Amino acid sequence: LKLYRYDAPIPLSGRLPILENMGFRAIEESTYTVERGLEGAIRPVFIHEVVLESADGSAIDIAADARRLEEAFDAVWSGAAENDGFNGLVLKA
Repeated sequence: LKLYRYDAPIPLSGRLPILENMGFRAIEESTYTVERGLEGAIRPVFIHEVVLESADGSAIDIAADARRLEEAFDAVWSGAAENDGFNGLVLKA
């Protein structure tokens, strides 16, 4: 999983609970910072790369589920959805 964010990193304590409630277990994480020119200004972009596996050990078809997973993560991150165990249904649906 790769998460991108301008200007400030996403705190580990903010993103891992979301991923865990979605039915994942984080195995490894790396964060990279790059700078990007945007509208005449240089802004840092933080790239979080997280190696995941399903919490129950089942196979995950990320390519097939990418859009749903992205929308679910974004909904929780933005506050449009609760961060709870029901989010695990995104992988099971």
